[in-house]
Amino acid sequence: MTKIKNELLLTIVLMMLCLTCVSTRTFADGTVFLAEEPHADLIMRAGDDIRESYSVQRPNIVYADPNAESESYGYYNDGGDLSDGKGATAIHDIPIPNEPVTGYTLGFEVGESIRSITDMPSNLAGIARRELYSEDSIESPFGSDNVKYNQWFYGRRIDNPYNNGAYEEQYNWNTVFICWCAEQLNYIGFNRMVKTADSGELYQELLERGHRLLSNNDLFCGNGFLEVQESDLIFIPGPEFGYDVGIVTSVSDSEIQYIMGDVDGQVQQLTLYYDDYSDTISFIRIPAIQDYGLFVLTMFLCEELDLNTAAASGIIANMQYESTFEPLTVGDMGTSFGLCQWHDERWDDLVEFCEAMGYDWVTSEGQLWFLKYELENTYFPVLERLRMCEDSAYGAYEAAYYFCYMYENPVGTEEKSVDRGNFAYNSVYQKVLNNYC
Repeated sequence: MTKIKNELLLTIVLMMLCLTCVSTRTFADGTVFLAEEPHADLIMRAGDDIRESYSVQRPNIVYADPNAESESYGYYNDGGDLSDGKGATAIHDIPIPNEPVTGYTLGFEVGESIRSITDMPSNLAGIARRELYSEDSIESPFGSDNVKYNQWFYGRRIDNPYNNGAYEEQYNWNTVFICWCAEQLNYIGFNRMVKTADSGELYQELLERGHRLLSNNDLFCGNGFLEVQESDLIFIPGPEFGYDVGIVTSVSDSEIQYIMGDVDGQVQQLTLYYDDYSDTISFIRIPAIQDYGLFVLTMFLCEELDLNTAAASGIIANMQYESTFEPLTVGDMGTSFGLCQWHDERWDDLVEFCEAMGYDWVTSEGQLWFLKYELENTYFPVLERLRMCEDSAYGAYEAAYYFCYMYENPVGTEEKSVDRGNFAYNSVYQKVLNNYC
């Protein structure tokens, strides 16, 4: 009887273990961890009957013999058994049309749907407007120079001396505010603007980085202030030395509105009327990022994967087709998910990777880090091929074609690779250049 009870208990324990669906996974870099079955409580998957009856071929890259004399970095599985070399096509042998089709258009444009990557304003004016009337944009205590912009710049709380009933202001944050706004758009990180508290240094460094100084001829051309644009910087000579710097937020032929930091201890919007203009006031053009979501995505692909803008454009063109940049997209009858529509086991890999690394797998951030992980490991030959693409519209065509053929591998692979290559060639590459370069 005891033996029966023990066997029954063992059976129950085994059933419970099965129900928890605990599994282990070893990644290519040797990472091993224990994880519960993904997707169980977060997203309903299609039934087993659907998943079994609907399958999409996935690329299976294996590394070539490093001692072999071949220009190929690896192989692409087109359905055959790789163990005997049959069904494996060398990467450099994948067919690719010689020339893209010009004038190729689609019913959608990159930029409209890519906003799901981020809700950040796209220019300095948008960032500055967000700070108006914000509680943490005012010095605390008032007059102390202790404000979040200075804390960001100096990395600490600001404690000015307090004498005779007032603070001695020693940390003017007018220019710091401009740099803080620029940092929100990563202008400083990409060398578009210097991080400084000195307005004179900011002025000179902007000119050295190629930003346009608007001349008096630009302003006095019969159109009043209309040559000035939103997000340009206005430099007004200060009462003692240097400049007071603001961010232009609106322009008409008779006046300019601009936002400035450290005006009576806070961020304020001010107005310059055309009749009050003098040639001591300067404007420097700060080109707006037309689509910040596109900028962020390009920045990630270029900086994290060491790709040029053409190769990044190829990946972006594929994401537009796969998910229109919506990280929650579910496709292929419930078997594919995310920005790149990772299918079946690769969806599982996405979830397990993000859980192991502390990312949220339903977000663009987590999915982009997983894309980087795959390209640097299992799909490293794809990454190597993308890095060989020249930085041109044709390079974008090649990158989109190869990324579709070797990484996405949808049904109708070759035809769709051509479509995506043409889309990158005719549309995406120029948009990326306008936003990123």
